[in-house]
Amino acid sequence: MGRNAQIDADRRAAARAAILDGALELFSRQGVQSVTTADVAAAAGVSKGLVFAYFDSKEDLITAALAEQIYEGEGIVAEALATPTPHEALAALITAQLGYVDEHRDHARWLMTAALDPFLQPLYAAASMKTATQRASLAASLGSLFLALDLDEPAQAMTDFLSDLTGAIQVRLTSPNPPPAHRVRDRLLATYSKGK
Repeated sequence: MGRNAQIDADRRAAARAAILDGALELFSRQGVQSVTTADVAAAAGVSKGLVFAYFDSKEDLITAALAEQIYEGEGIVAEALATPTPHEALAALITAQLGYVDEHRDHARWLMTAALDPFLQPLYAAASMKTATQRASLAASLGSLFLALDLDEPAQAMTDFLSDLTGAIQVRLTSPNPPPAHRVRDRLLATYSKGK
């Protein structure tokens, strides 16, 4: 690829990223129903026509924004699971998930509610399909982690852990005074890693 072609590719990637960032900010704060593509274009600092150069429709843009959120969350999980010991991996996973929610409250709330919103359900499903391969790999890694934790029933423990972590995240998203992240982490570690 020549220098000019690389510069053009970089500009296209930057424009697409700006559109997705603008869309995510608006969707997560105002809801998708009230946001127009003109609003997204203005937030991204691009023309409305450029939005449609990258996304065929508002629904396509919503699906892409959801997929980006899912990819980001899965990236956080993959990084946490790459830690050396099972106990450290579990601690890193909990800390990373709670940290993301604390830092990106609106984004996390939007993603968690998207699967329940009748309008967004098909778009969420489409976004999830785009990440199916990565998610399958993460599920296998998480399963291996729970086997390595040497728990009596690792499959059930993993299911319970995911339920408990999801519950803790929901509390963080809905409570005006959620418990400190380190207390949640310590409680989950005490339950699922037995200090190993």
